[in-house]
Amino acid sequence: MGPKEAITTCLRKSFVFSGRATRSEFWWFVTLWLMGILLIAWIEPQFMLSYLTVFQFFSLLFVVCMLPVFAAIYRRLSDTKVTPKILLFIPLLLLIAPPLVYFVDQSDYGFQSRTRMMPEALWAILAYFGCIFVLLVLCGLPSVNRPNKYGPNPHEVTP
Repeated sequence: MGPKEAITTCLRKSFVFSGRATRSEFWWFVTLWLMGILLIAWIEPQFMLSYLTVFQFFSLLFVVCMLPVFAAIYRRLSDTKVTPKILLFIPLLLLIAPPLVYFVDQSDYGFQSRTRMMPEALWAILAYFGCIFVLLVLCGLPSVNRPNKYGPNPHEVTP
């Protein structure tokens, strides 16, 4: 699947959380999304935009692309041996990790936690990028070469 076909397929299936997506379909779409982020980051110094304007551009890109990217990740994980329900765990971890680190650090259990070496914000950033890294590794796994419970092999199905 070429880049144009992959991006078209992902955009056409923006609200479809069933079926399977090939690696090329997923990675071309993620590449387009990252190019949009890099374009906004490049435009900011060129036109001396305010941070508020750049934040608004990033927010717009996030809102527009959030559901299509999640749908592509869901379909890609459905194509591997990993259950796509892991997508529900990652936002939960990102919401729970910073307060949990804070409360463990403030506890009176008499032990010195290692969190005193790092601020809570750094732990939250590590949790965030750790989740993204694990998700990208899972999305890079090879396809299951037979039909699974999420649908037929996308390499054998013509669009």
